[in-house]
Amino acid sequence: MLLYSREPGCGKTVLFACIEALAHNPLRTSSTRSAAIYHRLQTDPRTTFLLDEVEHSALWKRGDDLVAIIDDGHRQGGQIPRVISHKLVLYPAFAPLALATVIGPGRKEKFPTQVASRSIALQLVKRFEGRDDIFPNDPRFAPARAVMSRWAETFQRPKTINLPKELRGRCADNWRVLIAIGDALGYGATLRAAAIAVEEASFDPEIRFYEDTYIVFEQLQTDRLWTGELVQALGEMDHGLWASLTNDALYDRVYRKGIDYRTVWKIGADGKRRSNKGFHRWQFEPVWRDLLGHTEAQSAKIVRLPRHKRGTGEAHDG
Repeated sequence: MLLYSREPGCGKTVLFACIEALAHNPLRTSSTRSAAIYHRLQTDPRTTFLLDEVEHSALWKRGDDLVAIIDDGHRQGGQIPRVISHKLVLYPAFAPLALATVIGPGRKEKFPTQVASRSIALQLVKRFEGRDDIFPNDPRFAPARAVMSRWAETFQRPKTINLPKELRGRCADNWRVLIAIGDALGYGATLRAAAIAVEEASFDPEIRFYEDTYIVFEQLQTDRLWTGELVQALGEMDHGLWASLTNDALYDRVYRKGIDYRTVWKIGADGKRRSNKGFHRWQFEPVWRDLLGHTEAQSAKIVRLPRHKRGTGEAHDG
């Protein structure tokens, strides 16, 4: 989870306090050091990390250890290699992790791709009527903890986890666990609707464009496309985002990522070899590796999550 705001005092820390009161074996800290994380996981692998004030960390250094831990720790078995006394030591990195930060103009509102695509991002905004009165061992959380503990002992992961078509790639991976829990509790429909609402509020046109180009190449099972074919396929996608896309607009968009059209040869149904302006799949692959997945919200939006119809397993808009 990635919590961010454009100014201090928006409730990130108090939300962390709530999570700390409910999560299993939590460790909340404002001192973000990568070594502290993997050493803690070596001795206590079931830790839930809540890393506050990461604006003061090395998170924005592309090759920093903290970024590597977040990236490698997203999957079971993720490890960080270190050389200790001339010996290779593999430290565990897999763990539940939440980050909280103030993101200012100096950061250009951009997170490292590995962090953004591996996270459910939520932007918090200031409300003057908000209160910050959550303290350690707050007795109000005790009943909820007791119920959660009893439920966790009997939880069985569903054999099949159906994800909405709006959730793809890494974005789908980020929500898979929560949706499995929602299904087990009978609130799967509500959680799926909430996931779609959160992701739509975090919509990044650039990310969506390259996700869709990937889908086009995958569905057509080809390694090359003429410009007109790519524009047509994008324009026919269900969401209609690229319905007005032109060849020139496509060229302008991909050129910013270092992708330029070239002469592409194809063999037609009649067996004749023809050429036209277009693109090869390999031209997009470096951009897909760098961008595919979730990114931070481009503008402040308040997301209204659907409420659950009690006892029906369905969601409604009330």
